[in-house]
Amino acid sequence: MIRTNAINKVGFGSKSISAEWLVVRYFLISLSISIVLRSNTAAVDGFIAELGNVSAALASGKGFADVFGDASGPTAWCPVLNVVCYALVFKIFGIKSVAAFWALITFRCLLFSVALWWLLKLEYAPNFDPYKICLFPIFLCYTTLVIYRTGPKDSMFSIFLSVFTIYVLVGCWRDGINNHRIALFILAILLPLASITLAIGVVILLTAMFLMQKSQINSRSISVAAITLLLMTLSFGWWGLSNQARLGPVSYTHLRAHET
Repeated sequence: MIRTNAINKVGFGSKSISAEWLVVRYFLISLSISIVLRSNTAAVDGFIAELGNVSAALASGKGFADVFGDASGPTAWCPVLNVVCYALVFKIFGIKSVAAFWALITFRCLLFSVALWWLLKLEYAPNFDPYKICLFPIFLCYTTLVIYRTGPKDSMFSIFLSVFTIYVLVGCWRDGINNHRIALFILAILLPLASITLAIGVVILLTAMFLMQKSQINSRSISVAAITLLLMTLSFGWWGLSNQARLGPVSYTHLRAHET
């Protein structure tokens, strides 16, 4: 596991508080703020046009389609993970319903709460570690000013996965990738379906990690890295082949014809 302080507390100076209780407070406060800021706009939010449209099509049994509205055809416009999460909520609470809106708002607060927990669990420089409690107001201000003023959208997934990636890579650096292989495998499957940029970043950083820790490389760590790369390739390849089967090969001539 990633090293954290032994008593699992964060604090300011001599005062300390449970990291888990701080995260619960964040969730309750952030959900309350979201309700206040969005209470008058839930019914007309639209669920973010492209993401909402594709998710509604998937929940309706049409697959990945209708990014620009009904009958606009199959698409690969939105990240798979985002669409699947939205579609599951639509299936349970109703497609683009007010109940689905609030379920997604609650889900967003939950994702950010987990992200805050990961940030609090990391071990920072000794001079800064006693003041990790400051992450609470900073993270709350950021999410309130930048995120909570809008409806649920792709940023809820990108921020969550970015923090998860940092958390896992820091653990790999400190403890070796073999000790975090399960988390790496999860990232390898999810990132190509949510953020190609983060997936590429993981590959680059793992490569740099190997180069900087040559003396610690062994057969098990090489196997974990190889499996991680294989899972990324399979995840990305599956989505690519699926798109090709649904959309057909896309040629330069076809793209030019579509533009004109």
